[in-house]
Amino acid sequence: MTSVYKSFGVVLIVVFSCSVASGQERNATYIPGQEGYPFSEGLAPIYDSRYWKDTPENAGYEIFGKYGFIDKKGRLVIPFLYEKAGEFNDGLAPVAARRSKDQNELSYGYVNPRGEEVIPLHFQDARPFSEGFAAVKQAGKWRFIDINGNFTIKENFDDAQSFSEGLAAVKLEETDWGFIDTKGKLVIPFAHSSWFKFSDGLSAAGTLGTPGALINRKGEVSVTFRSGAIPTGAFSEGLITLSGGIDKKSGQTLRGFGDKEGNIVIPLKYEGAYDFHEGLAAVRKDGKYGFIDKNGDLRIPHIFIITEGEFLQAPPVFSEGLAFVKGGYIDKQGEWVLRTYDTSGSNSK
Repeated sequence: MTSVYKSFGVVLIVVFSCSVASGQERNATYIPGQEGYPFSEGLAPIYDSRYWKDTPENAGYEIFGKYGFIDKKGRLVIPFLYEKAGEFNDGLAPVAARRSKDQNELSYGYVNPRGEEVIPLHFQDARPFSEGFAAVKQAGKWRFIDINGNFTIKENFDDAQSFSEGLAAVKLEETDWGFIDTKGKLVIPFAHSSWFKFSDGLSAAGTLGTPGALINRKGEVSVTFRSGAIPTGAFSEGLITLSGGIDKKSGQTLRGFGDKEGNIVIPLKYEGAYDFHEGLAAVRKDGKYGFIDKNGDLRIPHIFIITEGEFLQAPPVFSEGLAFVKGGYIDKQGEWVLRTYDTSGSNSK
């Protein structure tokens, strides 16, 4: 692998200047990779398809590319070693590689910011840490570990999500979703067809017979949105994404935002919408994304393409001042800060 890295150039720092239709490319840094996650704790996972490997027809698997991590200066600080990667939380990030005898299977574990595999890659699946816990899959069941890799909740589940505000969505075979606390106690019964993490004391967990409802920490229906709007995410900065109504021209479901009182505060008029982060949210109009503020005012024009492929499916949200769109990372003025090496079909006009 070392020779491969050298052939690409590990750091790949190039500075260039040119203008584009939205903000400018003023001294943007050229970085490795094609798709990126949001930054968290100063680092971001980055995907590079140049590590795609043509495997034998009878191998039963393919290597599509590799993941590494960059810092906010665009430096590759953890090499392209992994076939999956997630964001850093609590000083650790989930990664996956082919380490078992069965090359069809990925082994999951956690690395620290120095790239050291501090929790060995021996799980079948793993989610990012949150509030000191992470859900991991072993022997077909999901359990929770702490930052030292020790199991903390004795119960096993058929599926489990990350903790948020002290609660995590879990599921048993042939049951709906419920929520447990950090002691493993079931505090909201298995009665919800879908789940979203708790935020601001509310969750848009699907409740039979009450579509569009938000539940509180007791599992009680607390808010119901009017006009048939359905929550499609979790509350973030006081607002939640909604869907409802059909655009007559395109036939697409329209998106907007609601508040904790059940009011639609930003109209259902967008083709797509993502959560608010750092005061801005990505919304799609005529096939292109821009960013609005919490008043619904457009702050960054609708000129960006969002990567929604099979690899990262990274949300275009601002984190630590940057957001990833196709072609690289932009700042809150819509100007390029970090550019990927392959900008074909990107946001330049």
